[in-house]
Amino acid sequence: FICTPKVQVKIHGDARKDFSGETWAFKFLPEHSDSLSTKYEPDCAEWLKHFHIHSVVDCWQAVANPETVKLDESNYSRTWAAYIDALIPTGFLFFFAVGFFCDACGTTQHPEKGPSRLRSASEATSEA
Repeated sequence: FICTPKVQVKIHGDARKDFSGETWAFKFLPEHSDSLSTKYEPDCAEWLKHFHIHSVVDCWQAVANPETVKLDESNYSRTWAAYIDALIPTGFLFFFAVGFFCDACGTTQHPEKGPSRLRSASEATSEA
């Protein structure tokens, strides 16, 4: 069972241009607030119980997108995930760059090899 708890909040000093009253706030950015990405102690329902109607809670709005409101100042529930998100594509790019470089080096060091030519079965047997 995956849950994404959210709390309806009324923001004082709202940064939205077309302030429309209350909005939803998530624990982190919405894409990192589901129960697979972060822990809710002891579970989602119990975590939500510490928010009471008309109570004041700290929340943050994203500067670039004030529609995004979160209940924790950090972006990720797992801070190491920020590095993983950047390192995976970098690793793949590095792997392909090294492969391309090694292939180019092998061709320049052994120009007599050139592209290999496949032989037919009749060519292989006639040479034998």
